[in-house]
Amino acid sequence: MSALPWSRRSFARDLFFLAGWAALIFFLSSIPRLESGLEQDYFLRKTAHVIEFAVLTILTVRVLRHASTHHLDVLFGSGLLAFIYALSDEAHQLLVPGRDGTLYDVGIDSVGIVLAVLLIVLWTGRQTRATAR
Repeated sequence: MSALPWSRRSFARDLFFLAGWAALIFFLSSIPRLESGLEQDYFLRKTAHVIEFAVLTILTVRVLRHASTHHLDVLFGSGLLAFIYALSDEAHQLLVPGRDGTLYDVGIDSVGIVLAVLLIVLWTGRQTRATAR
């Protein structure tokens, strides 16, 4: 069996990391009463939400860039898919004893999604300016 072309290997790798990250989020959401026991527990959990979904968005961008060359389509699609996953994650938590699924947490997740999109826009803008010089 011959090796996949580089673009297919790259797509497969990106999809693997995206699926793995989504599975990690699902696994963590399945743990009842997930608490650190630290005084700053609330802040740590909400920060984790932001980081989880920022990373999810970046990984989704990496996958969708294989399907489209339109940068805005990729960013919008990635943000939308991450938002839908945030909704499904909170719905999943409603089924886990000791966990609560809330729209507030979807909002916190959305902060991570928006931050990731902004970071990508800033990074690609910087790359474009550097290439134009």
